[in-house]
Amino acid sequence: MSSQPLRTPSESRLPLVVCKFGGTSVANADRIRTVVDLITETARDARCVAVVSALGGVTDLLLDAVGEALDRTGRHKAIVRELRERHTGVLGELCSPAELAGVETRLDGLWNDLGELLDGVYLLRECTGRTRDAISGVGELASAPIVAAALRDAGVTARDHDARDLALDPVDLYRLTEPGMRRRGLGLGCRTLRDY
Repeated sequence: MSSQPLRTPSESRLPLVVCKFGGTSVANADRIRTVVDLITETARDARCVAVVSALGGVTDLLLDAVGEALDRTGRHKAIVRELRERHTGVLGELCSPAELAGVETRLDGLWNDLGELLDGVYLLRECTGRTRDAISGVGELASAPIVAAALRDAGVTARDHDARDLALDPVDLYRLTEPGMRRRGLGLGCRTLRDY
């Protein structure tokens, strides 16, 4: 039995619209309110998927934190505190108390994980590409639940998803180059937008 909600025929016939909002579009609470209005309007006539970037300037700060950890200045800890405070402030401006607690808990875990990654860079005095990617991607992981909560508070059915759960593993990408693989379709076990 599928755990996915059944769609009425009229809902399933609606077009799927994917909206991408960059860092400037989600830079602060006022900008996110504009994004919520745009998504709300789009969702009246379509099924809408919104892809959001990190809040404006966050990715640069995350990369600065990597540099500070590599240089062993200890400033990476202050950058994590700054990011935590900024996101908590935006969340507080946008969301009702009902939404606030759940998102704050998720973000707290994210900031703790980020701190651990940066402490590892500091201690090892190196940062692999994979670690740099994990650190630089934290901004998107932090903004998506904030935008989804703001949408729910505006009366829009919304949930955020970790893009890593939708992405193909590099081995799966390699398998797509095998003869006949594109013709047969993915069938590789990755989740797609249709699964939601």
